[in-house]
Amino acid sequence: MTLPDETFGPRAKCKFCHKDYATSMMGIRHLRRHMHKCMPAHGQVDTTTQTQLQWHLDGSVTTWQFDDMHGRECLARYIAQTDQPISVGRPEAKTLTTNDWYVARVFVQSLKIFYNATATLSGVYYPTSSQAIHQIVEMAEVLNNYREDEHLGATVVVMETKLKKYLANIPLLYTLSVIVDPRVKLSGLEVLLEFIGTNLSIDYSEQITNIRTKLFEIFHIYDSRFGNIDTPPINTIRDRAEANKLEASETV
Repeated sequence: MTLPDETFGPRAKCKFCHKDYATSMMGIRHLRRHMHKCMPAHGQVDTTTQTQLQWHLDGSVTTWQFDDMHGRECLARYIAQTDQPISVGRPEAKTLTTNDWYVARVFVQSLKIFYNATATLSGVYYPTSSQAIHQIVEMAEVLNNYREDEHLGATVVVMETKLKKYLANIPLLYTLSVIVDPRVKLSGLEVLLEFIGTNLSIDYSEQITNIRTKLFEIFHIYDSRFGNIDTPPINTIRDRAEANKLEASETV
C-alpha cells in the first residue's frame, strides 16, 4: 500500500490493482482484507506473518514444534564448523566453558516454558482463559529458581520486573474461568495465586477477597433469575417433540 495525493484527505493506493481506499483513524482492517485478496491474485506472498509449517525431507508437512535438542545440535554444529570464539561474560576467552554451556542449557529450558505458554494460549479450538494462570505458575517457578543464580540472576531480575507489571492485578476473566473448572474451583485458585505470589513477591490477599465477592455476586444474579425454575426450558424443536411424546404417553 502507498499513499497517493491527499487532496481529498488521506487515502491508500494498492501497488498491484491501483485501487485507492479511504484511510481512517479508527483502523485499517479494510486495507488488510484487500491486501490478503489482492496479493495472491497478483502472484505475491504476504511475508508479514510467521509461518507455522515445517517441511520434511520426505515431502510431508506438519505444524512446527519447538525442539530444544534440535536447537542444541544446530548451535553446537555451527560453533564447531565455524570455530566461533563465543563466551558469556568473558570476552578474553576463546572457547566455550562449562558455565557457558550451563547458561545455554538453562536458557533453552526457560524459553521452552515461555514457548509452551504462547502456544497454549494461542489456541482457537478450545477455551484458553482457564489456562492462563496455570502457565503463569510455570513461569513464576522458573524465575524464582534462577533469581539468585550467579550467571542468570541479573537477567531474571529484569524479566521478573517486567512480568510483575502485568501480574500485579490478574484479569478477573482468568480467575473466574479457573474457578468454574471442577478440578480447581475457588480453593484451587487460592493455592495457585498463593504460589505465584510467593515466587514473585506479590500480595494477592486483597484480590482473592475481591474475586470471592464478585463470584458470589454473579451467583446471586444467576440464582435470582433461574433459581425458581423446576425444569430446564425447552429450547429446541427436538426437545419439544420429545416433551410432546412424553406427555402423550402419560395421558394414555
